[in-house]
Amino acid sequence: MEFMEKILSRENMLSALKAVKRNKGAAGIDKVTVDELDEYFIRKWTEIKTTILEKKYKPQPVRRVYIPKSNGKMRPLGIPTVADRVIQQAVAQEFVRIFDTSFSNYSHGFRPQRSCHTAMEQVNDATTLHLVRGFLKAGVMENGVICQNDDGVPQGGPLSPILSNIYLDKLDKELESRGLRFVRYADDVNIFVKSEMAADRVMKSVTSWLERKLFLKVSATKTKVVRPMKSEFLGFGFWKGKKGWKCKPLNDRKKRLYKKCKEILARKRAAARPLSVTFNKLNQVIRGWINYYRIGSMKGFLDEFGQWLRHKVRVIIIKQWKRPKTVYRNLMKLNRICKCNMSDEDIFKVANSRLGLFRRCSMNVVNYLISPKLLEKANKKEGRPALVNPLNYYLS
Repeated sequence: MEFMEKILSRENMLSALKAVKRNKGAAGIDKVTVDELDEYFIRKWTEIKTTILEKKYKPQPVRRVYIPKSNGKMRPLGIPTVADRVIQQAVAQEFVRIFDTSFSNYSHGFRPQRSCHTAMEQVNDATTLHLVRGFLKAGVMENGVICQNDDGVPQGGPLSPILSNIYLDKLDKELESRGLRFVRYADDVNIFVKSEMAADRVMKSVTSWLERKLFLKVSATKTKVVRPMKSEFLGFGFWKGKKGWKCKPLNDRKKRLYKKCKEILARKRAAARPLSVTFNKLNQVIRGWINYYRIGSMKGFLDEFGQWLRHKVRVIIIKQWKRPKTVYRNLMKLNRICKCNMSDEDIFKVANSRLGLFRRCSMNVVNYLISPKLLEKANKKEGRPALVNPLNYYLS
């Protein structure tokens, strides 16, 4: 009972409540939202705590949703009710506190800083195990029908990552005992050996061990023996340079970045809204992508991507100006403010050209005058916010 009291302590529950509110997320099958959590727990907390301690707490079935995967398939997610998410988070926090420091150093998925609390005694509290078992057997609601979930933990709840690490820690210890070099992130594992023959042998042996000892099915499509240069891990590929092995973003991840930016820069939609909104949307996508892949080699790609992005932004700006008179007036204004010394005749030709937007924005006049640095300079001189400034990292 001592461990359950730690889970239900005021400090742990408030921390769990804050974490769930911070993560936001959709409502479960009861339609209660994250914004209603405080009021909900004020009314229900005494009842919830009592039912948990008496082993009468029944988690609600999770709401089934699907999100698209990069290979065209759909990934099933289970969204617990917000109340269940708070209880799961409270349990997960205590599990992390106990188990995390004993996990393998090669496991990196869903773990806090390594300098966490030292390992404490193993969980053997019957009330805690009963509560966890309740979440595992809560079932799934799909299309209004509740189905029993017999295998695994539905992805989407705060408790699933720590339970996954607890379960797969046996795999980490087994691979370490065999002297194998490996890295694991959640259920994605790369094992490194010296030859193709050794790789085939290790794959068969580890696959058999997972099925016999942990009763896990190994994905036939994802499990394969490949050379390092054809290996993929967490969206990265690998290549060997003069200074050793390095990583780089996979081509399909680059294509996804282009696709997301194209959606934001679709002419009809982008031209109908303020540039500040467009730039904010671009920043969210591009900064997130670069922050994730910053450890990889991508200078050449960013140069190429930056040229494409600058051109697309110029197209949107010219389309927003619409009429030739407006294009001419604004280009002349930029020319004067920034002292670019472009001739009136060249600017007039561009403004009144019959070429399409794509071709016009490739001309030297537009290329030079509608650049991030000059637009930022013009905005500063006229006392307007530097709308393009956030994008200078990619567009300069």
